[in-house]
Amino acid sequence: MKIAAIGEEDTIIGLRLAGIGDAFIASDVSEIKAAIEKVLQNPDIGLLIITERLAEKVRNIINEIMERRTVPTIIEIPDRQGPIEREVDPISELIKRAVGVKLK
Repeated sequence: MKIAAIGEEDTIIGLRLAGIGDAFIASDVSEIKAAIEKVLQNPDIGLLIITERLAEKVRNIINEIMERRTVPTIIEIPDRQGPIEREVDPISELIKRAVGVKLK
């Protein structure tokens, strides 16, 4: 399975240097949606990395994908501005959904 990424230019340059070929630079909602659509059309992609701030712009789409599909798994990472403060940790929620156990 392949890894894809969606983020702002600095993050994507770093991920491309790390070997992720399916990496899309996006900043507005239409670019994010177009990149997500390309990722979903590729059955070889098993993991989608997206920066937190971009994911927040299309939260309803991200949530719908996570509820309806098991592949690709979506992981949100901080961008160069740092992590977004949240009440709920998305990684803990992903583990809870996958395993059925809440981590503390």
